[in-house]
Amino acid sequence: MIDLSNNIQSGVIKAQKDYTTWANVGLGHSAEYLIVANIAQKMAELKIQEKLEFIYVEQSIKELAEWDELSEEYRKGRCDICVEDEENYAIIEVKNTLTSKGKKYNSIITDLKRIELFLKNKNYIKDSYICFINANYINDKEDTDFNRNEIKEKIFKRLKYFEIDIKEKFKNLLFTISTQIFIEETNENMIWAWQSVVIKVELK
Repeated sequence: MIDLSNNIQSGVIKAQKDYTTWANVGLGHSAEYLIVANIAQKMAELKIQEKLEFIYVEQSIKELAEWDELSEEYRKGRCDICVEDEENYAIIEVKNTLTSKGKKYNSIITDLKRIELFLKNKNYIKDSYICFINANYINDKEDTDFNRNEIKEKIFKRLKYFEIDIKEKFKNLLFTISTQIFIEETNENMIWAWQSVVIKVELK
């Protein structure tokens, strides 16, 4: 299957920029389905180009797991997007924000555990992706250049911690991380930065 990273990235960025225009806040304050819908539209472009055959949104994990030996613990719920070409399936899991800890963080770890099981079974699921927004802000000070560097450092540190943690937890997986970063100055006297992050997950 072709690499979907760039198309996923485009969907994440469009969703974030649209919502910022609508609400003047980022997608961390809203719902993941906005990102899911935009990524699905990007997948539809690949379908038009005949690079994909089918696109499924909110695909049942139980149905996908009919071909794989997943425990009941990991058969619950749905994956955000599943795409299919002539031979294989790829799954895409979406989060609207990356946190340093807590429920959202644990949800990403659970997704990765299930992805690892799918990939180890070497059945129909051949490719997998995790994507999210990584954002933070600071109150504006006099030195704008310093502010920009400080806020970028905050989100870089969070992503780096996440990368170190998942590499430690999932030693059998290879993570290819692609990001784009944007800096915004708001009317509320704040400077904030956000990254669109797409991680391709493969077996080593």
